Amino acid sequence: MLKLPASSFMHLLQAATNEAIIEAGKSAGKDVPKTYIRAKWGDLTAESALDYLRTTANYTNLFEYSEVMRGGKVNVTLSHDFGAKGSLFLQRYVQAIFEPLGRLPRFLQDENAVSFELQ
Repeated sequence: MLKLPASSFMHLLQAATNEAIIEAGKSAGKDVPKTYIRAKWGDLTAESALDYLRTTANYTNLFEYSEVMRGGKVNVTLSHDFGAKGSLFLQRYVQAIFEPLGRLPRFLQDENAVSFELQ
């Protein structure tokens, strides 16, 4: 794992193509999260994946995590300051975390936030 200041991450995102950002998000979401989740919570589940995102938000300051339950569905928003390319990265990152569970979230994104819904 590489520690990188948020300002450096922003510059890298701005310099990268959308295709490279998509691949980076997928790759990052498939690697570290699964290992960390299994080490800390024992199993990769939807709840442990959400716990991982909460923990990441608390300790990295790369995004803010908010969660709301509506109609039996969990709605999560990850707010950030990295612009549209940051949203693209985070969407692919989150998608890769949930992919092994067979529960692909439904995404909405804008320039400074990625929201997703889990049933």
